[in-house]
Amino acid sequence: MIRDGEQARQERWRCLGAFELVPAQKKIATGRLLLGRGADLAAFEYWVLARLGARRLFHAPEETIIPPDDAASWLSALLEIPAEGAANHMRLFAITRVAAGTGVRRLDIDRDLAARIADHLASADCPQHWIDFLEPQTLETAEDQARILGDTLPLGLTLLD
Repeated sequence: MIRDGEQARQERWRCLGAFELVPAQKKIATGRLLLGRGADLAAFEYWVLARLGARRLFHAPEETIIPPDDAASWLSALLEIPAEGAANHMRLFAITRVAAGTGVRRLDIDRDLAARIADHLASADCPQHWIDFLEPQTLETAEDQARILGDTLPLGLTLLD
């Protein structure tokens, strides 16, 4: 049975974002669809973009990474989208994942674009360790990996102090 409702819609999108083995062309098409929503993107949709456009994958082969030219197109769009609050936080996260350095020349984005992105992130008060992702030697923390994988509490649950 397929459930309806906002939570089910979000979970379907998250599921799609988690599939690293999706061919690059399908990731590109899905990313374009999401980016076409512009300022209407929700925080979870930025997470999906972060996963679909990720330069560093956990288990998938390099050929499933979207090409640098497509990543550059996504990044240009992401830099222009106005966002606030949680959506902006996740927009910045998506930018860092799509622009992350790999150390593999044919996968990395143009250095000039990477410098422009670093400037944008710094001016947007992005956490420095996210900006550091633009360099290939930067490793993710356990918190970063949880954010990347979406391994957090189920929707609607929060921890109380």
